[in-house]
Order: sequence, then structure tokens, then C-alpha cells
Amino acid sequence: MNHETIREIASFICGTSEENVPIFRKSMELVSFFYQFGIRYTCNPMEDYPKYYNQKVEHVTDVLISNETKINDIVIYLAESRIYMDCTDYAEALKHLNHILASEGTKIQMVKSKPQLATA
Repeated sequence: MNHETIREIASFICGTSEENVPIFRKSMELVSFFYQFGIRYTCNPMEDYPKYYNQKVEHVTDVLISNETKINDIVIYLAESRIYMDCTDYAEALKHLNHILASEGTKIQMVKSKPQLATA
């Protein structure tokens, strides 16, 4: 994936605010998020303040680039409806994710209610 797509995925992972799609994740939540993929993420609580948001996205972008082989697994996880149950509109989140992936010629396709990456 190109750098800009990875940065957009990083922004999707971080979220933009606590009310918007995608889910807003604080630094400590990012530690747990990446842990499930076997990725070490070093938490910086200062990145949770709005003026440091771009640093947070760049930090997550760097983590993704250094673990590029796991990006597809992360994207598929981000397309699972169960993680959106309590806080946001799943259809809107999936639309947003597919918009990001379109530049790579891929999209999320549901197969038997499970997300998979497919050619757009």
C-alpha cells in the first residue's frame, strides 16, 4: 500500500472525535488495539489532545508501515460489525473504509457475513 493510504488507515484507526465515525481511540486503547495483532505500540497520552492529533496519526502510520504485513488483517478487523455495536453506524464506517481502500483498487466485501478484501 502507498504511504497516503496507510496514513488514511491510521487516521481511521485513531478516529477524529468521540462522536464521529470511525471510533475515537485514546492512546491507551491503541496499545490494546495493536496488541491483538502482535504489534507493540508505545503509548503517548499527550497525543490524545486535539493539537497533537496529527502526531498521533503519524505515530500510528509509522507503526503500520513497520508492520506492513499485518495491514490486511487490521483492515479486515476494522470492517467487522461487532466493533461498532455500541458507538457508531457500521454502514457509515464501512463506506468510509471502502473509500480509503478504493485508491488501492480494493474494497471490503462481505462473504457469509464476514469481511474480506476484494478487488474493486
